[in-house]
Amino acid sequence: MYPKKFDGTTDKVEQWYGINYKDTPLDADLLKILNNPGKNDELHLPHPNPFLPEDFSRHPPQEKHISETPKATLIEDRGTLWYKYDAKFNVPKAYQLFDLISPCAYASPTHTVMTNLFCRLVTDALNEYLYDAQIANLSYSLFVLNEGIRLIIKGYNCKQAILRDLILDKIRNIVIDPERFAVIKESQTRSYANFDKDHPYQRVMYENCFNLETSRWANDQYLEAIGAITLEQTQQHVANLFEYLYVELIAVGNISFDEAIASINAVFKITGAKPLNLSMVPVRSHLKLPIGYQAVKRVAGFNPQEKNSAIEVLYQVGRDDPVLNAKIDLFDHLTSAAAGNQLRTNEQLGYIVWSGTKSDYGIKSYRVLIQSDVQPPNYLHERIEVWLQSYEETLVAMPEEEFEENKKGLIARKLEKDKSLKDETARYSLEVQFPRTHLFKRAEIEAEEVGKLTKDDMLAFFKTFFSDKSTSRSKLTTEIYGKDHPIPEDGLAEGIALIKGGAEQAKTFQALHEVYEPLYLVLRDKPAAHNMF
Repeated sequence: MYPKKFDGTTDKVEQWYGINYKDTPLDADLLKILNNPGKNDELHLPHPNPFLPEDFSRHPPQEKHISETPKATLIEDRGTLWYKYDAKFNVPKAYQLFDLISPCAYASPTHTVMTNLFCRLVTDALNEYLYDAQIANLSYSLFVLNEGIRLIIKGYNCKQAILRDLILDKIRNIVIDPERFAVIKESQTRSYANFDKDHPYQRVMYENCFNLETSRWANDQYLEAIGAITLEQTQQHVANLFEYLYVELIAVGNISFDEAIASINAVFKITGAKPLNLSMVPVRSHLKLPIGYQAVKRVAGFNPQEKNSAIEVLYQVGRDDPVLNAKIDLFDHLTSAAAGNQLRTNEQLGYIVWSGTKSDYGIKSYRVLIQSDVQPPNYLHERIEVWLQSYEETLVAMPEEEFEENKKGLIARKLEKDKSLKDETARYSLEVQFPRTHLFKRAEIEAEEVGKLTKDDMLAFFKTFFSDKSTSRSKLTTEIYGKDHPIPEDGLAEGIALIKGGAEQAKTFQALHEVYEPLYLVLRDKPAAHNMF
């Protein structure tokens, strides 16, 4: 296709498509400009990328630092290094996970909101460097923990120190831009305000956690606090946040022991922090339901337009322990398909049906969760109990061969090898971070315990923790009622406590009960003593 005004003016035909055309010389004035274009400062080659790796060699292994699992080293009174040289995947990459523990990070709802704003402001300020780092296969993340802040640096190891120092410098010396503060504060406020629009199944899990975790703040408290927070308050919070620190560093991969030590030292050198008095390290605790205790929390849906209801029934079993873990994980393995088949497929109570092991703060529980728009939570509660109690007969009737096959399936799943350095590091991280179990050979130990279990063991486990005839069963249920499902006016059965909603009511409920003592107060003891495996 070409304009008809050129008909009769062409003298050549293009050989492939048969298009008529004509060659004409460029205008002399245009050629003169093109031959002397001058300089345009906006056109230039990309600036040098400081993060591009230049050394892909592997660090030579140091015999005294070679270990099958991470080893703990105390760095004076500054922190703990968990170091593991990678001799398995043999890639020129490393992971460094810094837990910057500060007592004021999560000290109150206001402190927690300011810590969240700070992390977002730092990430926003570092965006100009992030593209170069990503091109060089380097990345980082920064987010809030209950004990402080976690900084993760991962990728090619040879330039990680440059990125680390850049991030630490921005963390300590950030000057908050008023415009960016206003934008990020508004975004964070919307996030808190929209929390009530989460799916009911997400909210019911949150409510159950809030009932049991004694150090958790409520979303409503964050929303109330954020309105009054100023830029000046947040800037001062940064100074307070890094006045005193304790650092736990997990360093895994192609990184030398000395480089890992240097990373902890860099935190204190660049931030100017002083070592944290260990008595100031926050201790998080988890509620211990009394033996034989049963309670139900009933609340109306938080979104008036939401028609779905949700329920989570939680049976608390006890503290993290290889034998106990083997039993609850095998029970999970045995029942997961059965729960979905009965409650979702056969009874069609809802599309979202979960069952399985739950671990918070090192405390093990078994839970069943349903989200439904067809039945109210009190009815779902009844059907969950009917199904669970019927499973005792299923277990009794299960042939030994089927029971053994289920054991083999769980053992195989536990012993599945890490597929990457990322997977291995994530597994170590779960053992180092709170509740600091440090059971790095968990899979092998628990798989061995699973192999020892008999059907009689599992029946005894069921009768102790799940049977409605048991005097040892501890059960906490949270029910959220959608707009079409009114909260029942009739009371609960005798012996079942009713918990009202709200943060203050949850704290009142918690005050009535004991808490589990944390598994390891690592920072008040010698962590090397706990590196038992």
